[in-house]
Amino acid sequence: GDFSDPGLTDDLSNLTPDQMLGVEDWVQTYEKDYKYVGIVVGRFYDADGGPTEALLDAERRIVAGHAERAKEKDLKRLFPPCNSRWSAGSSEVWCTKKSGGIDRDWVGVPRRFFKAGGKGSRCACVKNFGKRSDGSEKGNGGDLDDPRLKSYAGCPVNADTCKVVEE
Repeated sequence: GDFSDPGLTDDLSNLTPDQMLGVEDWVQTYEKDYKYVGIVVGRFYDADGGPTEALLDAERRIVAGHAERAKEKDLKRLFPPCNSRWSAGSSEVWCTKKSGGIDRDWVGVPRRFFKAGGKGSRCACVKNFGKRSDGSEKGNGGDLDDPRLKSYAGCPVNADTCKVVEE
């Protein structure tokens, strides 16, 4: 961070909801480990000790951060991270019933998963049989037709292990 005088500020308005969760952790540490002695009138509290719009905005973004994390957790349950082994010249990804630390009753196949609006991809184990996870009757190939997924180059369609080749 910028620790010069202009860089030291209590303005949180440019922090993302995820970054606001870090601020929340910091506040919780202080509330747990230090004796409460009062409030400081300024950006977050008015002269009557009431919350300002800046505090209310910060609290809304913390709530949004928790919602984003919950959504990300649900997404990892739907598309668990793959196991991976990376070494010079020989990298591979594979799926098991416990890949990504998420227990399930299916193994799945490795696919590149692209998060909407995000940059880059991660490996995800994808259910490749039966109904889609959203319960729709569409097809019989599990979640393989999700538009956020892409096969690994040169990997057989139903392989549970793929060599990773730079594309």
